[in-house]
Amino acid sequence: MQVANLKVLSKMRKRIVRTLAFKTFSAIVAASLLTLTQAQIILDKSNGNSISESSNFETISGNLPSVLPALSRPYLVTADVYVPAGSKVTIAPGAVILFKNFTGLHVEGTLIVEGSLQKPIVFSSEFDKYYSSGAQMIANPYDWNGIYIHENGVATSFANCTIRYSVFGINSLTRYIRLDGVTFAQNGRADCTIDGIKQGVTALPFSYAVTVDDARSEGVPIHLLADPQAKKRAVFRYGGLGVLVGSVSLTVAANVFLGNDMRRIKELQNTEVTGPSSNLVTHSQKDFENALSSKNVDVAAFVGSIAGALIGASGLVASFTF
Repeated sequence: MQVANLKVLSKMRKRIVRTLAFKTFSAIVAASLLTLTQAQIILDKSNGNSISESSNFETISGNLPSVLPALSRPYLVTADVYVPAGSKVTIAPGAVILFKNFTGLHVEGTLIVEGSLQKPIVFSSEFDKYYSSGAQMIANPYDWNGIYIHENGVATSFANCTIRYSVFGINSLTRYIRLDGVTFAQNGRADCTIDGIKQGVTALPFSYAVTVDDARSEGVPIHLLADPQAKKRAVFRYGGLGVLVGSVSLTVAANVFLGNDMRRIKELQNTEVTGPSSNLVTHSQKDFENALSSKNVDVAAFVGSIAGALIGASGLVASFTF
């Protein structure tokens, strides 16, 4: 009987020891995970963003896709991004690209930055509070490296974009690039350097392009330097101007004809004249109906010409927005 009791006590003692050991191990693991989590939060906050704020950005690094669309939230460059040699990358209007410290954009192929007046493209610091309201620090010059265009980055173009808070803005080793309406602000060492020459950038949008003669003298294909929006701009500008001029001419003519029609109808409606020259004697109901029909045609032409003038003017004005 005593032996049986001893065995029972021994089993209970072992069970209690195992339970205590398991609970102790679980507590240690939980404490370790908590410590690691707190350390990670502190580390992330020291880099300017907390973990909860990471969902506010679309992080990118490495080679860029052929098309970088505009999103509802900014891109955040966590490591250098590249346009590889032999490739073409297009950044869509409205895209906002923020850079972490010591990161930048390297262009070894062709980069097309297609901003518009309504939807400019932005390259800025991760601390730029205008685009990153949760930033823990204030944006300053030298926050990110800038945009580096290598010698084979020929035909790269920037239109209607802003570059700020970088080290050197745009630094291009080739002069065969195009800048159209680029705004530089708060860059540290330089705003724009092309082929080793610092450009005279002011607070106003900056534009730059080489001449056709310069390109031909060095054997650079002319079509690579052509303005990609030139054909579209020409269609809107000259097509709109043609429609506008034609519509205005038609408006003037329709107005003259409409005046004649109104006078003709008034004459046909005049019943005061009697005798052989009376309208009732010299004209029929058919004459009156023809006059009304002519008036209706001229009214339609007048209204249509006004609509055409508005369309032409809209196309003409739109040609100056891209």
